[in-house]
Amino acid sequence: MIGEEEYYEGPSEVLQNNENEYIITGSRSKGTTGLSESYIIKLSEQGEVLQEKMTSVPDSSLASHNIIQLENNNYLILSSLIPEENRFENNYIVLTEVDENLNTINEHKIKLPIDTMQILNMEIEMKLANENEIICYGTCAVEGGGVFREFIYKISTSGDSLLYKTLAEHGIGDLEINKSEKIYYTGPQTFDDITVLNYSDFSHDTLVNIFDVMGNGFLNPNVNIEFLTDSSFALYGKYIDYGNNYLHAIAILDTNFNLLNINTEINNYGQGPQLVSLDINSNKEIITASEGLYSIFFITKTDSELNVIWEYFYDTAPTVVWFITLATNDGGCMVLGRDDYTHDIRVIKTDPNGNITHINGEPSEQKAKEVILYPNPATTELTIQKAVQVGNCNVEFYNMEGKKVFYKELTSNTTKIDISSLQKGSYIYKITDSKKVIESGKWIKQ
Repeated sequence: MIGEEEYYEGPSEVLQNNENEYIITGSRSKGTTGLSESYIIKLSEQGEVLQEKMTSVPDSSLASHNIIQLENNNYLILSSLIPEENRFENNYIVLTEVDENLNTINEHKIKLPIDTMQILNMEIEMKLANENEIICYGTCAVEGGGVFREFIYKISTSGDSLLYKTLAEHGIGDLEINKSEKIYYTGPQTFDDITVLNYSDFSHDTLVNIFDVMGNGFLNPNVNIEFLTDSSFALYGKYIDYGNNYLHAIAILDTNFNLLNINTEINNYGQGPQLVSLDINSNKEIITASEGLYSIFFITKTDSELNVIWEYFYDTAPTVVWFITLATNDGGCMVLGRDDYTHDIRVIKTDPNGNITHINGEPSEQKAKEVILYPNPATTELTIQKAVQVGNCNVEFYNMEGKKVFYKELTSNTTKIDISSLQKGSYIYKITDSKKVIESGKWIKQ
């Protein structure tokens, strides 16, 4: 997917079309020019590249941020245009329609009415409101720096400006439109607020502080919001409990902001885990993903009541940064990121049971893990983490002569083990329950 002097910035959006192919968009740098161009790539059901197309504008950086499929099966791509000069006067978005073979049908360059603002790494997304209108939203920097403004923009799918509004001085995290023509969005700078606007005129409807709903709030700048039904939605973010513990959580709220359910037991492993995203499949199953230290990646599937169906850990290269999780039509998921070593896109596909089937379109034998041990190597302390579905089990350490030197029961999801008394060297570990070996491997005491 890459040329010798090109650098993919990572996928911005992915969708699954009616043929069970995947269409991803994003941007990549153009050699040493300092400019960038948008890409649109079609992948097979297994993640193999079928087709790729690049778009660019002379003397500008073009960053693709979103893609939707229209009723005629064409695709509409939204990009932000960042000119090299006069950035305060040339604030544009580019709306490109391509057919199923990625051939350009038409393209519209639309000027944003924000002459006093500068597009610096402008984050901009879009949602299809109906068959003729889309909502664009994002953040721009005000001239002089230090202040950022949200904006929301309604345009037709043919590129006509319909309605524009500048919002508060903080960025939009995620946005959804429900069937009662209300716009719900989260703001990463306000952290724990959800704002509701009326679709027709962008007038303010409701501002809700999540602290008022559940006593604590989602604090992560990348809180995801996805509608589960016409009257309820899921939130995924970092959560602080009464003991000042920062956790990942999924919460289900109705459109009156009553808390229906919450699960704070998912993807809370390792130090400093980072949220990736949340998505919901046609069976109302919720897929969430997160990445932590020690090159460990986590994916969890829950039902609509937030009961965990499965949870798995995956080894990944330390140079990979993950961006998007897509709940796929087959009940599995696709996770997309960027490998900073190869400068290329990374794609993982799982089946409905969480097993990795393909990596970058190639069949994979990589195993999903139900128990992980970290760090490896370790000096004074090891942590053993079990997935939610794993019951009570035991861990045993053996030295390289085969002698058992350690045993401990694992009754909680997280167990910390003092290894300071063990001699330096290599060990074999086995994690077993009453029926089988769950995980085994080698670790090093330094």
